[in-house]
Amino acid sequence: MYSLREIIRHYYPISEQAFQKIVALVKMVEMPKKTIVFDPKQYEPKFYFIAKGSARVYVVDDDGNEVSYILFLEKDYLLSFDGYLHQKPSYEYIELLEDSILYELNTEDLKHLYESNLELANFGRVLADKFAYYTESRFIDRLSLSATARYLKLIETYPEIVQRIPLKYIASYLGITQVSLSRIRAKI
Repeated sequence: MYSLREIIRHYYPISEQAFQKIVALVKMVEMPKKTIVFDPKQYEPKFYFIAKGSARVYVVDDDGNEVSYILFLEKDYLLSFDGYLHQKPSYEYIELLEDSILYELNTEDLKHLYESNLELANFGRVLADKFAYYTESRFIDRLSLSATARYLKLIETYPEIVQRIPLKYIASYLGITQVSLSRIRAKI
């Protein structure tokens, strides 16, 4: 399990004074596997850091299939950008894949921290920058890499992911079927 301090330092080194401003507003919560943290049917003004556990972001396509497009592990953060920016329900589901321990912060409190403290505003910018980079990288990988190359990159970047996240979600994340993923795994 990661401490809040470790997670924040992973993104951006803030001062003790700024860290204490966050600590004053954060609470630690435990949630069981399969909890839907964000749901398109309900607005949740929350922001979470994962201290322990994993999660996935998915949408349901026109045929009723769940399509996973982000996988999260410890130190990552969970946020509905639609909720954060527009105060409305998310367009996706975010589901915990393991029993998890999260640091929870109300998004309005988070926005107030960003508005009142330049150091914390920079921290927020770094969070957004890293997410934008991740999103762009995923998009480019889907356009330019084969399924095998995408899988190899995933396990190189997150070697523990195949032990922790069900293969059906990994296959969906890679944009392939579970059968195709099994073939790829058998060849390498």
